[in-house]
Amino acid sequence: MAVKYDQGKPDLSMVSEELVTLVARVRMFGAKKYSRDGWRNGFPFTRSLAASLRHIEAFLSGVDNDEESGLCHLGHAVCCFEHFICDMAHNKEMDDRYT
Repeated sequence: MAVKYDQGKPDLSMVSEELVTLVARVRMFGAKKYSRDGWRNGFPFTRSLAASLRHIEAFLSGVDNDEESGLCHLGHAVCCFEHFICDMAHNKEMDDRYT
């Protein structure tokens, strides 16, 4: 067996195919509506979190899919959380949380 030094690195095979596919589909929808990577420019933290909560609330109220995209609300919620996580790492100036 070959040697591979990957201790301490994240095992991305632990992320489900379903999640990766759903996020990719939501991203493809967003690319058509806005631009491919426009979300990487950053959003105010509370905007991403509020959008994610709206999608979660819609799902909890029994609406599986977003009306505009036809994709699962939870996929949209995950993408909104991803915006927030990326902004925490790369766009700290977008932090508009009440302190």
